[in-house]
Amino acid sequence: MAARSGSPAARLAELGLEVVHLSAPNGSAAFARNANVLQTFGHWPQNGARPVTGKLGLDRNVSQGHDAARLAIQAVLGTLDTALGSLDAAGQFVSLDVVLNTTPEFTQHAEVADGASDLLLDVFGDDGRAVRTVVGVASLPANHLLEIAAVVEV
Repeated sequence: MAARSGSPAARLAELGLEVVHLSAPNGSAAFARNANVLQTFGHWPQNGARPVTGKLGLDRNVSQGHDAARLAIQAVLGTLDTALGSLDAAGQFVSLDVVLNTTPEFTQHAEVADGASDLLLDVFGDDGRAVRTVVGVASLPANHLLEIAAVVEV
C-alpha cells in the first residue's frame, strides 16, 4: 500500500463519501485524548437516520456486514473530524476494535471487518493500516449489527 498522498478529507470526497456524525451513547465521551493519541467510542453503522441492526449469520450476510463496517468507520472519521478540526490532522491508525453481533456459527469475521480496514487504507494510505481485533458476540446495544472503536495518533 502506498504512503498517504494528499488530503484524507479530499480523498473521501473523491470517493463520494462523507463523514457521519454520531452522538456518543449516554454516559460515554465521544473520544479521549492523551498527548498524541486519541481513542474513540464504539461507533455503530448508520444508514441515513437509521442504525443498521441485525445479526450476522441470521438476518444479515457477509456482504451486508462489510457494507455496515464501511458505514461505521465513516462514523469514526466523523468523530475524528470533530475532535481534530479536520481529518487531515489524523496520523497513523494504531488499532481498530471491531465487535460483531453474530450467531455462534458465524465465522467470517475478518471479511466483515475488511469493510472498515479497506476504506481506511484507501483514504489514509499506509497510515490507515491498523492492528485489528475482531470478535463476535451474542448481542450489542440496540441490536446494532456491529461497533468499531479506533485508536489514532494525532
